[in-house]
Amino acid sequence: MKEQQLHTLFKDYFQAFITKNIDKVLDCYQLPCTLATPERLVFLADEKQAQHEFSQIFTWLAQAKVEHIEAGSASYTYLNDSITLVNIYWFFLDQNKQVIADFAALYHVIKTNDQLKIFQVISHEIESSIQLPFPLTLGLTNK
Repeated sequence: MKEQQLHTLFKDYFQAFITKNIDKVLDCYQLPCTLATPERLVFLADEKQAQHEFSQIFTWLAQAKVEHIEAGSASYTYLNDSITLVNIYWFFLDQNKQVIADFAALYHVIKTNDQLKIFQVISHEIESSIQLPFPLTLGLTNK
């Protein structure tokens, strides 16, 4: 059941992301939360901060002319009954399907009120990524 819930969470997340629907993206998050990249760490204390951060991300996607987003290899593991780690390789491509950005994101997912929500994301280079014990087939692409 948890694997199906993970699939649903990330399908919803992906759909919200490719349609640039900030409210739907935030439905996938447990606030407060953190977003970490090699360049910065952001603490999103509330919805206003989260909306601002994702607005900036969507602006970057538009400026970079990202036309396609794909989820590559994905895997997960359980830390306990409430927390799951999910690792996903992401590829952002232009209209010619040339890679603009590729990275891995390690999601910390918490189960609250029988719902899964993201509460921390650590994005990093694919080369320094990890493979978790259980494969997760997502098949997410907006080609």
